[in-house]
Amino acid sequence: MRSWLEDHGITPTVTFVTDALGNPTGGKRQSFTAFSNLGVDLQFDLEKLYGPKGGSFEISTLVPLRL
Repeated sequence: MRSWLEDHGITPTVTFVTDALGNPTGGKRQSFTAFSNLGVDLQFDLEKLYGPKGGSFEISTLVPLRL
């Protein structure tokens, strides 16, 4: 499906990043936590979509996730 979308001027990208945080020793409290982000980007090639030559735009969103 991705190849078909790219051939028709739409390039999707998905990214997932996790930050692991912890204090294994010392201090008043030892613990571990993680925080993640899910990113979704869509880039549109307007020339392939029957628009102006060289035109493009991108839509991007980020969703924070607490694990």
